[in-house]
Amino acid sequence: MTDRGRRHFVRIGDDIVVHGILRFHELAASQAPPPPSCRRPSCTTNPCVVFEYVDGKTYAADDVRQPANLRRILRCCSAATARCPGIFGDRR
Repeated sequence: MTDRGRRHFVRIGDDIVVHGILRFHELAASQAPPPPSCRRPSCTTNPCVVFEYVDGKTYAADDVRQPANLRRILRCCSAATARCPGIFGDRR
């Protein structure tokens, strides 16, 4: 959706535990101070989560295998786990 010239997307629904989708994790990760290259800020919460839309591309397996992309992915994941302690602890 677009509001005041800014694009957003909305996550609606409950946790999907079998797929590891826990809404409180999404919210906490979105509110942690991210490095600029990993930014996806939350705009509003409850009963749904509204995120600012970041124009991008969903990587396929071949994209992830590219050394430059893989380095960027690993830096982003490392930053996310360092900035959101406890969120990823149950998955390690």
